[in-house]
Amino acid sequence: MKRTIYIILSLLIAFYVSAQESVDSSIKCNFIV
Repeated sequence: MKRTIYIILSLLIAFYVSAQESVDSSIKCNFIV
């Protein structure tokens, strides 16, 4: 049971990090343009 919770948490963190990176890159592109 703990393992599934850990896997779900790691997936959420990975998704959050990738979303933050895409937002940062889009903001940088907007500033450059």
